[in-house]
Amino acid sequence: PVQAAAVAGPGVHASVDLIAKFRKNWHLYVTIPVIAGLLNWATNNLAVKMIFYPMEFFGLKLKTWPETPLGLIGWTGIVPVKAKPMATRMVRMVTGSLID
Repeated sequence: PVQAAAVAGPGVHASVDLIAKFRKNWHLYVTIPVIAGLLNWATNNLAVKMIFYPMEFFGLKLKTWPETPLGLIGWTGIVPVKAKPMATRMVRMVTGSLID
């Protein structure tokens, strides 16, 4: 085996070491995509919920700005906050297309 590695080059010995390391700790390497998938699902789930909920401001209403989902300390869903401006734009686009 040592002679074969010397003939094949130094990279072969390194790859054999990597394979041995993987076989020894395979359970650690297998959990990486599983944990990454769970974290990805959790962040995407949170993002979708933050887009639509809560319908009314949740938090301390110390300071809020019109048509923005953020307050000083709190949150409103993006779609509920932007419903009126989005509806106004859609009506203008549709009526403009019908008139043209």
